[in-house]
Amino acid sequence: EPSPALAAALMPFLGHPAVSARSAAARGLASVCEEAEDADLTAALLRAILALHRRCGGDIGLLGNHSGVAQAAFPTDAAARAAAEADEDEAKAAKSGSGIGSAARWMARDGCMRALRELATSGAFPVPSIVSALAHVISRGLSDRVEAVRVSAMAAGEGLVETYGAANTASMLATVEEALDAGPGGRLSAGTEERRNWQRGGCVVLLGALARHLAPTDSRVSGTVTTLLDTLRTPSEAVQRAVARCLPPLAKVLKSESGRIVTGLLESVIHGDSSAVRRGPTSSASSPPSSSATATRRRTCASRPLAPPAP
Repeated sequence: EPSPALAAALMPFLGHPAVSARSAAARGLASVCEEAEDADLTAALLRAILALHRRCGGDIGLLGNHSGVAQAAFPTDAAARAAAEADEDEAKAAKSGSGIGSAARWMARDGCMRALRELATSGAFPVPSIVSALAHVISRGLSDRVEAVRVSAMAAGEGLVETYGAANTASMLATVEEALDAGPGGRLSAGTEERRNWQRGGCVVLLGALARHLAPTDSRVSGTVTTLLDTLRTPSEAVQRAVARCLPPLAKVLKSESGRIVTGLLESVIHGDSSAVRRGPTSSASSPPSSSATATRRRTCASRPLAPPAP
């Protein structure tokens, strides 16, 4: 029978060294919430997952002392503490597949992001916590130093948008745009430019996914497309690849914006002031286009006069 004790028993496995065990624990936690249909239990579990994610940069020995994680599964507010910065050994261990000692902390963070994804796609996510959870994913998940955790965080964010974006477009869009517009001192901003670039790469994907929930006539569509095109000019390959995945689906759904999307891409390719800036639009243009986008591209290219040959 679903109970807090069962959820607490599953929590330690979010930090298991085997990714299959982390995924199974995440699915199990979501199943507990689905079967219990208990809003208080689900809210408590969400608080526990977010708290564990914050705490897992500390000295909880995830591999050597699973019971210690179980005891921390439902921490009180007084027990919560800020996450500690992971050291370089953690990132190196993640790349090598090792999970020895303190380096295993990244596995717990990965497990927490997987659990958020499962909670979201199951439809059991506490609705009042959707926006705050999305902010957590953006600020702490997308900026993680370990790529595997960032991938899971991206999946968690997409899960929230796919399941709850249609009913919460305005508030979720505001959170994503806040993260994109913020500078180094922003509420959701990471501490270094490299990490902020990782955040931007994830946020533009979420921005494009949310825009699909807007009506083509919605005034926010134009602003969203502009933000995507502006972000595409950022000389960061991670950001450019993320936007390249967003624009083709938007061109198909928001047909009225297809012309501006293609024109913006061509302008960046032709007049970009560096190879890094020009690379982004070419990545997006090489994605499989919709028929309307293809027609618009042909019209745009046909109407543009050819430049004279270089002397």
